[in-house]
Amino acid sequence: MKRILTLCLILGSIASFAGATVNLSTETWFDYNTLVTAPNGSTASQNINTNAQLNPGGQFFIGRAYLTLSGDLGTDFYGDPIYERITIDFANAALSNAAGLIKYAYFDYDLFKTTYTSVSDDMSQTNSTSLKSIVFSAGIVPVYFGNISFWQYPLPIKDAVELYKNDSEYYYGEQGPIASSAQTNYKPGLKVCDSADLGLMLSGRIIPIEGVTSSLVSYYIQLLNGEGYKNYLNNNGAPYNSYYAATNINAGNGGYGNTLTYQFSLFLSPLDGTLIGGSYRVNPYDYADNGNNETYLDLMVSAKNVMGIPIDFVFQYINENVTNNWSSGVTTTDPCGNNFNGVVYSVSLGYGFADWVVEPMIRYDYLNPWTGATNSSGSFQDVSSSILYFGGSIKLDQNNLTFKPLVGKYLTENGQPSGDWLVWVEFAYKLNFTIWQ
Repeated sequence: MKRILTLCLILGSIASFAGATVNLSTETWFDYNTLVTAPNGSTASQNINTNAQLNPGGQFFIGRAYLTLSGDLGTDFYGDPIYERITIDFANAALSNAAGLIKYAYFDYDLFKTTYTSVSDDMSQTNSTSLKSIVFSAGIVPVYFGNISFWQYPLPIKDAVELYKNDSEYYYGEQGPIASSAQTNYKPGLKVCDSADLGLMLSGRIIPIEGVTSSLVSYYIQLLNGEGYKNYLNNNGAPYNSYYAATNINAGNGGYGNTLTYQFSLFLSPLDGTLIGGSYRVNPYDYADNGNNETYLDLMVSAKNVMGIPIDFVFQYINENVTNNWSSGVTTTDPCGNNFNGVVYSVSLGYGFADWVVEPMIRYDYLNPWTGATNSSGSFQDVSSSILYFGGSIKLDQNNLTFKPLVGKYLTENGQPSGDWLVWVEFAYKLNFTIWQ
């Protein structure tokens, strides 16, 4: 708590000295979810209970409790503003790592702007608009991989990029790789990225086309820790020692090499409201200097409110390819330590009634975390799952309070038909105001 109060005091002091405007906003999710398992108590039901979709499950909980301070904290030598944002996530207050409370903490510095002139429909006046073509950002920044930073939660469920991932302890124990004997009934899962991470970013929007799109091209180039926003410091304030990827622990002597994750995203917007493009992410790491590698690809098409049509559509294809060169002596039936490839297909379609006050949505996700899975006899083993979600959002208050019901039908789990259901209810409420001006 002392860290949080000190942080807020420093931010307020800087803003006051600079004479800048500081905005304060809150966002809180009050949730309840439960899993309705199949009557026969199938093993598939037991697998879901440990899945990221149901956390914590079967009880009320606070899914999100954000406090955000943002604003232009002053100007540079040329009189251009420098934007800063700090977001504190109180929903993670129970974490042993106190630093994990900070979700975002970064600044944006405009390196280059493009100015273009547009003419009003009646030709009576011209307007000059500035487009941020090159922006440098540093700190705990949003992660722009696929749809993860564009997903606005019309359903109370995460975007597919962040939803289908396993934490590193599934692959590595506290002292390194889990022994193959501990891999009974375990299969790997896609583990792409968190929605925020510590690092650097260059981004921008270019090529406006008047009357068609405000920017034809948008791009994001990021160099990141690769650990997510919860693990950038340990409890002693020192750099986080990850057995999974990012921090040097005696590399070359059976330890893990010091590496960084880098990713690139490029999107086209031929019409305002559309995004067509993809992302490529590389997470290299060394175990005993053997040069292991994880690569991720995301291809995405989305459209929302294009030309005034109240359609909300997203399609994503996610591919994970893992190369583990340290896995000598591990059999092909043990997923830990082997090369494997996983895929996710996710498609959602919603419709915004009454100026988006009510938006029902349907979403289908298919997950196969290990496309080459085999059983002990070497025969192919289907470890795929598929889920159909029905739900949406209802704005009880146009700006501040939203009700989000959801029902998820598990069609298949581990390649077998499933009778399980997920029920989720969420109230999301926001508050925004200016505290400095």
